Amino acid sequence: MFLKLVETYISNNPMKASLLFNKFINDDNETIQTGIKKEVNRLSNCQIQHIDCLKKIHKTFNNAYYKIKKSKLKQQLKQ
Repeated sequence: MFLKLVETYISNNPMKASLLFNKFINDDNETIQTGIKKEVNRLSNCQIQHIDCLKKIHKTFNNAYYKIKKSKLKQQLKQ
């Protein structure tokens, strides 16, 4: 569910990855903030410290960003 939220956000906001992550984390959209909190809670339940939860969320975001970017590039090359 969190990954889908991230992928949708990335697809709807074409920006540089670092800028987009900061925008995502600071977005005041209730759905996004709830999704981030749920993911932090899920990771915390797996005995992961809060700072490591945030690092994991950042890594997940970056992986999704580059997966989507690569997919869009492949589509452009096919045209």
